[in-house]
Amino acid sequence: MPISSEIGAAVVLSGEVAAIRTCAAKYQDDVGEGERWCVFDLVATPCTNTPEGTSNLGSAEYFGVEWAIWDVLLNENFKNLLSELDEQQPAKLRAM
Repeated sequence: MPISSEIGAAVVLSGEVAAIRTCAAKYQDDVGEGERWCVFDLVATPCTNTPEGTSNLGSAEYFGVEWAIWDVLLNENFKNLLSELDEQQPAKLRAM
């Protein structure tokens, strides 16, 4: 049965975020290879090869889970960036 994006994201995030982080670190100097091996290849694509993931709804839900993972990573990176800025830079960043 397909997973609910909200529930699936909570279940999958813990282990899969770590796997994607490890993959991204491995290819940090080669964005093309990082994109090839880390984006969708670790979570969504393998799930679409299951009976649940072959339907449009199932496939969409698994890609929703992958989206949620990348959203968590993006927000963490953004918070880390903000913490390293001087007091004037966050205002300039928000104005962009």
